Order: sequence, then structure tokens, then C-alpha cells
Amino acid sequence: MEQEHHGTIPFLDVKISRNPDGTLGHSVYRKPTHTDRYLHQRSFHHPSIKSSVNRTLVQRAFEVCDQDKLKRELKHIQTSLQRNGYKPHRIKISKPDQRVPYTQGPPTVSPSVTLPYIGPASHHLQRILRQAGVKVYHSSGNKLQG
Repeated sequence: MEQEHHGTIPFLDVKISRNPDGTLGHSVYRKPTHTDRYLHQRSFHHPSIKSSVNRTLVQRAFEVCDQDKLKRELKHIQTSLQRNGYKPHRIKISKPDQRVPYTQGPPTVSPSVTLPYIGPASHHLQRILRQAGVKVYHSSGNKLQG
């Protein structure tokens, strides 16, 4: 069971802190062993997978942090992504788009396929399949060799 330490207590990925005025603040919590290593920009993955690293970190910051800690967290994300090979002009730190609420009605089901990412050929095949109404997802496959 977690204990309060110096006025803060972690819960999942949220650090809850007691402010001097008695209110509670919240920010992103990282374990002491966290290394800020994310998928490197030069890794052989589909560009959408690499851009999701930036998007999910920023989305979590906006969802978890209070206003007092948000700016510091966004700066931390920017520094971490640069250390993982992301160019400063490619890092998007703006507020994520709001999700469109679900509307009533039967869900539309379209055919989909998951393909291994093999570089430019994957992009070409994706364009062809999209024109045929097929949704394409990419997997990165196993890259580690022992």
C-alpha cells in the first residue's frame, strides 16, 4: 500500500499532492526507475505509430495535470522526445482535439486488415486498400534478434 511522502502519494500514473492551502493538486507520476525511453524516431515503424508516442504523452498530460503543473509536464515531454530522436519542429505540444461523442445508430462495420510494416511498400498498399474501402492497420513485428 502506498504511503504519503512529503505531501504526495502516487496512484497509478497520477501523483496527488497536498497544496499549502489544503487543496489537492495532481500531475503525472513516474516511478523512480522510469528512464524516459520511448520508441525512437529512427526506428523502423509506421509513421502513425511514431506520432502516437507524442500524441498519447501530451493527451495524458492534459487529462492528468492541473494547470499549475501542466506547463512543466509539457516541457518534460518535449525534452524526453528530443532525447529519443524527435525533431523539435515535429513535436506537437498543443491541446489534443476533443473526441466526438458517440451518436446513436447502428455502427458501420468496414472490412479491415492488419499488415506488417515493411516501409514504402506498406504506404502504397495502404492507399490501394483504402480506395477499396478496407481499413488498414500496421504491426511492427518482432525486431529483436538474440
